[in-house]
Amino acid sequence: MVDDKATDSIISWTQNNDSFIIWDMIEFSVHLLPKYFMHSNFSSFIRQLKIYVSLLSYKYEKLGFFFFFFF
Repeated sequence: MVDDKATDSIISWTQNNDSFIIWDMIEFSVHLLPKYFMHSNFSSFIRQLKIYVSLLSYKYEKLGFFFFFFF
């Protein structure tokens, strides 16, 4: 979804390609969330993202990698 150039006005990678920006939260919630997830609730998306990032962070921390995420 982030890699799709057709959705760059809604969501896109930053210049460094290390994070993404949601430019239009309403379009994101109405058109993209239902396409890729089983809901259109933006808050649920953020909650799922935080859980995924927490699990990913824990996994890499065990391997000796450290990085930070800001929400």
